[in-house]
Amino acid sequence: MFCYKICLLIIFLICLATINPLAAIGNKEHSISFEISGYKYQEVKSDGEEFISIVGERYGLSYEYLSRKSAKRSSFWSYQGSLSFGDLIYDGVSQKGDVKFKINCRTDWYQEHRLLYGLALSFNDNASVVMPYLGFGFRGLFNRVNDYNYIKDGNPAKIFGYDRYSMYLYIPLGIILRWELDNEWLFSLNPEFDLFLIGQQISGIDTNGSGKPTENAQHGGYGFRISSKVSKKIGDEFTVFLEPFIKYWNIADSDKKFYSVVESGTIKYGYFFEPKNNTMEYGVKIGITF
Repeated sequence: MFCYKICLLIIFLICLATINPLAAIGNKEHSISFEISGYKYQEVKSDGEEFISIVGERYGLSYEYLSRKSAKRSSFWSYQGSLSFGDLIYDGVSQKGDVKFKINCRTDWYQEHRLLYGLALSFNDNASVVMPYLGFGFRGLFNRVNDYNYIKDGNPAKIFGYDRYSMYLYIPLGIILRWELDNEWLFSLNPEFDLFLIGQQISGIDTNGSGKPTENAQHGGYGFRISSKVSKKIGDEFTVFLEPFIKYWNIADSDKKFYSVVESGTIKYGYFFEPKNNTMEYGVKIGITF
């Protein structure tokens, strides 16, 4: 399966290498938007039961550059970048599983960068455009869980928070459908499947006293997203738009990181891994294209 993913990536890179950016100068778009969304990350047991969740609202900015050779049938390429900040609540348990607690995440943000290449096929005197595409994407998320102070057996106790950083590499496979309506209105629909290539989970948990964070590789998973955009042309150079969207990730258990510790003169062995998890984000973008 992994070889199949690499083959798709190689095909994309070969296609990208054939692009002459100077030939695409005739038809290009820049888009800037603000977005707000609801967000839920959850880790689940093998039976599907949730035992950890991170829930809240996100606020972000997005930028997109799209370039086509002409308004007629042609290839296109696009760069998409976004930065999102979260106001989130961690609802879960301690590492030993003996204390359940809920607390604000101190810091949460993610960045995403995508490079897409595809065909732009125009119909009905350019009133309709079909744009299938293939690409390469990177997603990096940082999350910090605060320390949690509580009382245990009448005495002060503390659960130490830690940093989490997740990195995904994936292949977007999607299609953009655009329709030009009356009175300078436009509508588009963009379903996409995201083929997960590989990920890396870095957790600020020192499992063996080395002072280094724990790293786990991730190989299994997938994602999908869908959005619809309603746009209104303002003059010849600007278009304002409203774009509802849904993004979803489903990631399998990571590789296991084995470790050993000495407790009371006895060597104990264990392992640490990132459990199966999924992320749902739904929201809306408001922006301008020029």
